[in-house]
Amino acid sequence: MTHYDYCVVGSSAAAAGAVEAIRSVDPSGRLAVVSEERVAFYSRPLLTRVITAGASAEDLAYRPKGFLEENRVEVRLGARVDAVDHENRRLLLSTGEELSYGRLLLATGSAAKVPPVPGRDLAGVHTLASLADAQAVAASLGSSGGSTGPRTRSAVVIGGGLIGLQGAEALREVGLEVAVIEGLDRPLATVLDRDTSTLVQEVLAANGVTVLTSQMVKALRANPSDPARVGSAVLGDGRELQADVVILATGVQPRTELLKGLGLAPGRGFPVNSHMATPWPDVYAAGDAAEVSDLLRGGARPFPIWPTAYAGGRVAGLNMAGQQADLPGQVAMNTFHFFGLTVASAGIVEPPADEGCEVLTAGPPPGRGPDAHHRKLVLKDGRLVGFVCVGEAIDRCGLATGLIRQQVRVEGFRESLLKDFGLAPWPEEIRSKYLSREGILS
Repeated sequence: MTHYDYCVVGSSAAAAGAVEAIRSVDPSGRLAVVSEERVAFYSRPLLTRVITAGASAEDLAYRPKGFLEENRVEVRLGARVDAVDHENRRLLLSTGEELSYGRLLLATGSAAKVPPVPGRDLAGVHTLASLADAQAVAASLGSSGGSTGPRTRSAVVIGGGLIGLQGAEALREVGLEVAVIEGLDRPLATVLDRDTSTLVQEVLAANGVTVLTSQMVKALRANPSDPARVGSAVLGDGRELQADVVILATGVQPRTELLKGLGLAPGRGFPVNSHMATPWPDVYAAGDAAEVSDLLRGGARPFPIWPTAYAGGRVAGLNMAGQQADLPGQVAMNTFHFFGLTVASAGIVEPPADEGCEVLTAGPPPGRGPDAHHRKLVLKDGRLVGFVCVGEAIDRCGLATGLIRQQVRVEGFRESLLKDFGLAPWPEEIRSKYLSREGILS
């Protein structure tokens, strides 16, 4: 049995953060990364480039070539961890190999939720959560980037969240007729306010993507000329839409099956403290599979976003290597582009009336097209707790998210903040305090 001082299960953002942190403290401890995927450390936010541009794994690389060698990582790709024996500190791999560890990080990420819709097993029905998924979609289209085969003319995307709409944009870009089916009354309902999600829907429609809200897909039917492949989607109201390709994008769920016998509630992540340590000795967790502190709402929950995954992995790696570090309460932030429209949101974007929040807006209301510029700030007790921006530079939105994380009182410059997220309008004492090593940009 091979022994490692550190074992990391998974090879995405949290794993990269952990590897870098461990090596910053311990340059010589034996370190292994185990991943069931064939490619390590690629950027999932770029997956649709496989569909639209024939991007390779190298094109999607999250870390440069040589990252593993430079950090002296022994990597096992295409090897699934079938079991964790945390009492004896052992991992059992699908290859039959057993590894022992001193400290373990579970960076297992999340898996696509597959709705129990009849016909989901037909060829041409895909999820879009991994490089293999994106490659399967491209193969199903007969696509080599920017084109499709003669039999693929239409697509249905089930789910109007970020993954679903990104997939819809990619499918439209390669020439398919695309319909998005969303069960809620608007797309992106969990990350945008109503006005901005309406704007996104209008921009999608203007670019040929049909979004049907308050609808469910009742069944997927086979193509009469090819019974093994999908051919249409039947909606709850009885309508039938042609669908040569279907993307299932109804959300993700934490991958916690490795410790499923230890009383974890369904749909919840691994419980961790601020060091990213689980209740099991020398077992840490980070990324989509970990429940971390929610700064604004309290409690703990998974934050399936890239920055939190990397930050959590880094904190876990430091603690695994013996240097104490804490992950502060997290704030969800999302940035995305649809057909040239840039949108960013963070924190609480549509507060209930009874929460005592103040809402400030600037610019024309959303709905003026992809060139619109709009800003909405949500304040509570003098502090910024959320925002939505349309047509805003992403780096400046990052500064505003820092104000939320640091719980800065912004009463004295809120009107300036409404006009400009840049540093110039900030009072000098705010800039000097929160741009220090311990401040917003640390």
